[in-house]
Amino acid sequence: MRKFNFLPISLYVLLISALIYTVVISSLILFIAFFLVLIFLLVYFLNPIKKSFDYYKLDGEFFLSPLSGYVSNIETIVISDFETVKKVTITQKLLSPKGLFSPFNGELFHMKHKQTTMISFKSKNDHVVKVEISSIYKSLKTLLWVRMGDRFKTNACIGFSFLPMKVDVLLPNEWEILVYSGELLTPGKSVIGVINNPQLRMI
Repeated sequence: MRKFNFLPISLYVLLISALIYTVVISSLILFIAFFLVLIFLLVYFLNPIKKSFDYYKLDGEFFLSPLSGYVSNIETIVISDFETVKKVTITQKLLSPKGLFSPFNGELFHMKHKQTTMISFKSKNDHVVKVEISSIYKSLKTLLWVRMGDRFKTNACIGFSFLPMKVDVLLPNEWEILVYSGELLTPGKSVIGVINNPQLRMI
């Protein structure tokens, strides 16, 4: 069940058993209540990753969307005389799938927790992209089950949030942004940025 949903299968077995029991005792109100809870949990805790990125061919390196949501802002930020980054802000809606996924093959290069969580991904070609994660509702932080130095493949699930997240993707200035403001993003499919002027096409 974890492949398709973030909750354990035992919880769904319990809910289905409760549904069967409501049929036995002929309680329509309880049946509707348990049924609505089951549907809500299936949708709210859905794992959106269904297939890999294998059906794209890309000359160069790409950065996939790490979560489901929409592009709420794109801007260029000058950090210093020597560093300029392109920031893409992704905001989740209430019923968006809440998983957080790795954007490419690589490792978790750096992690820092304060009011927000800043993590840095390093690709196999040593390109570093920073991602700043914050919850829209400040009372609950994103759960991450990775540590510095961990290596992972593209689309590996690295975290989860019970409430909607806001993520700022900070791409180095040489990366090309491929999304637009308001675009809906799907982890494992939507390409946020590419480097070295790649040519993206279907095969």
